[in-house]
Amino acid sequence: MVQSKKTIYVVIGTRAQLIKTAPVMKELEERMIPFTFIYTAQHKETIDGIIRNFGIKNPDIDLGINSEAKTIRLFGVWMLRMLKILVFERKRLITKPGILITHGDTATCVWGAILGKLTGCKVIHLESGLRSF
Repeated sequence: MVQSKKTIYVVIGTRAQLIKTAPVMKELEERMIPFTFIYTAQHKETIDGIIRNFGIKNPDIDLGINSEAKTIRLFGVWMLRMLKILVFERKRLITKPGILITHGDTATCVWGAILGKLTGCKVIHLESGLRSF
């Protein structure tokens, strides 16, 4: 088994983030590099099927957000819950500094980057497409 010197955290919240990050998680699994999958539930209703389709393990940490951020009001509620987690629960999520991978340009991406910085992680922003240079 390959041992990673740093703890790796992958923060995902939307379908698109999971679809684009799943190959990275599969590669980590194939190389037997442990990682913690933190799921923020920005798109909860359809994510389980995508997880099964890619054959990746279920989230190690599901933040327990029980509604999608699909309206402005629900997005506001989601953001307040996420802010509460950043302030009061971040040490439960990030048990030791390491590498935090976040994807895209959504609220989850920003939240993940802030979580990483507040807990001393190196933040990697994974993006696809030409605009990421």
